[in-house]
Amino acid sequence: LEICLTWDKTPAFRHPVLCNRFMVFGMATVAIIVFAFTTIVLRHHWLERARHKPWRIYVWVTTCGMLIFLIFFFVAVQKVLTGRAIDTVLLVMYANFNLLIAFHKIVTPVFSQNNTMRAFSDWFFYLVDTLVGYLMFIVL
Repeated sequence: LEICLTWDKTPAFRHPVLCNRFMVFGMATVAIIVFAFTTIVLRHHWLERARHKPWRIYVWVTTCGMLIFLIFFFVAVQKVLTGRAIDTVLLVMYANFNLLIAFHKIVTPVFSQNNTMRAFSDWFFYLVDTLVGYLMFIVL
């Protein structure tokens, strides 16, 4: 990760914690986990009560918000912060996907009788199948 979260590009204003690649990765990972947990809880809450409209609005708003955040992040890193934005985002996504794979490999055999973990396992297989399908569509 070559990004330094400082508002000034001069070395005198750099804080060592915000330039540490592990801190940047940790902050991004915690943000992803909190966002995913919030989404799971809200989905369960709304769909359990058959309230599909708030769920659809939430999905739409978060999708637009993520696109706006990525555009803002790429522009902000190039204009204000130091480092390479696209490499950082791709590396964080790849590392977190590998953490998800490791979690899935543990959960599938250990918690095979738990319905929630079975649903997670099915969702993960569906996600991987979808990603492989899109990748093949892009390549071919």
